Amino acid sequence: PEVFKLVRFLQATLSPVDLDLALARLRKLDRETRGATVRTRYSLRLSCALLVDDRCSVYPARPFPCAASTSFDVDACKRAQRHGFDRVYVVQEKARKVAFFEVQGGIALGLSSLSPPVDSAPLELTAALLVALETHNVESRWLAGEPVFATAHFAFDPDEALP
Repeated sequence: PEVFKLVRFLQATLSPVDLDLALARLRKLDRETRGATVRTRYSLRLSCALLVDDRCSVYPARPFPCAASTSFDVDACKRAQRHGFDRVYVVQEKARKVAFFEVQGGIALGLSSLSPPVDSAPLELTAALLVALETHNVESRWLAGEPVFATAHFAFDPDEALP
């Protein structure tokens, strides 16, 4: 559902030219990250394709994990992207993060109990956005139980600890 919310936001707020630019950024990032595990993604330190002029272009529609972080300094975010988060300026509030992940878990559980069940596996945001933006009738097909996001499932390595 978060992917569809982002797609609707992008389509409603971007001109056709800006949407094409967003697609180009998504495709470029997807080529560099598709199938990467959490540790690999973290080590790449690549900027989100939805950042435009150092700002989140989808802030009002940002997904739950993004909303768990708060920054009061754009330079701190840039340093964090290159070197790791500075806890003074980039705050990841544990209570908010836990709440968001629990909400996501509840949504996934509810979706998996639909008839037909829909794919509620964790998705790579970039890959999922590309699928949603480039696939005809993607939302109705997903709701009908078609595995339209199969190529966008997040890669997990059970032996890999989170950074």
